[in-house]
Formats: sequence, C-alpha cells, structure tokens
Amino acid sequence: MRIAIAFLIFISLSTVSYADDFRPRAAAAPDLAHPKLFKANGLSFQLPADWRVTASDRLQDTDGRGISIEADKSAFEVLNLDVVVQVLRTKVAPSFEGTAQYLYESQVDDKPAQYTKPDFAPFMLNDKYPALASRYTHNIFNQDELYAHRLDLVTSKVCGNGWTCVVFSSGLAANESAAKQGMAKIYETIRYQP
Repeated sequence: MRIAIAFLIFISLSTVSYADDFRPRAAAAPDLAHPKLFKANGLSFQLPADWRVTASDRLQDTDGRGISIEADKSAFEVLNLDVVVQVLRTKVAPSFEGTAQYLYESQVDDKPAQYTKPDFAPFMLNDKYPALASRYTHNIFNQDELYAHRLDLVTSKVCGNGWTCVVFSSGLAANESAAKQGMAKIYETIRYQP
C-alpha cells in the first residue's frame, strides 16, 4: 500500500513537471559571442550564431532583396522569433512608422475588432541605433497570456550607395529582448554592394 501511494505521488509530480515544460516561453538570448556571417548577392551582415537564414530572394516588383531569419528553437514550446531584412532603393524605402503600420495591418487583416490600436514608440537599439516599437494586443487572448501581447520592431539605415536596409521583427512581445539584441547585431554590420 505504501509503495502504491508513493508511486502515485511520483506519477502526479512527474505529470505536473511535464506539463510545466510545455508552457510557452520566450526565445533565448541570442548567441552574440560567436556571430556568423551571411554574405550573398552583394549583401553581408553578421547574425547571432543560433539564428539561421531561411530564405534569400529578390523582392517582387522591385530590384531589392529580402532575407528571412529565424532564431533556432531549443524546444517545441519556445515562441517563434523571426526577423526580416529587406534591401530597397533609398528613394522608395518606407519610414519606420510606414513599415510598422504595414506590419500591423498585415497582422490584423480583416479582424480589426480583435486587436487594439498600435502604440508607436521610438527607442534605440543598443542605446545607439534608432528604431521604432509598435505594441498592440490581440484581444481574443487573456491579458496574462503571452500570445495576447504583440510587438513589431522596425529599424533601417542606408547600407549602400542608393540602398536602404530595413530590418524588422513582427511577433510576440515576450521575445522583445532577444529580437532587439539580434537586430542590433544585424544593423551594425549590414552592408550592400550589388
């Protein structure tokens, strides 16, 4: 009888521990100690060692380029963290707020009642690179859930003769720290020489 009770307690504790392991959690801090180099089609930048480029393509209807990057997930329950780099002619590159508004509208799509209006706030990546944060809430989730709080981060700079590199992340606010750190590394090292 004593063994059976001890076994049941062990099983119940294991189940609780196992369930806790599947709670969603933020992406880990990026590995900036050993950054890796991306170099293709005249574009080069460093990115965290544990991030990977998943696509590198020409942008439709323009002679620019688009690069998709994702932070490697250590486990199933880690929240996705994606960053995009776009290389555009400086004369057509959107403003920070224009990019943030586009990201918001893409997320909201045809369900604006499910989201709060975005709150735009300027900030500095690594305390030296200008950027914009856009915060809003997805109302179908409870306020204490990670999926309720959205955050779009946008920055850009002239990265070549007549070219501007736009770097942005559109995702969950829980990944804010990791996104800012990785984007700062990309920002400070990005160059485009077609």
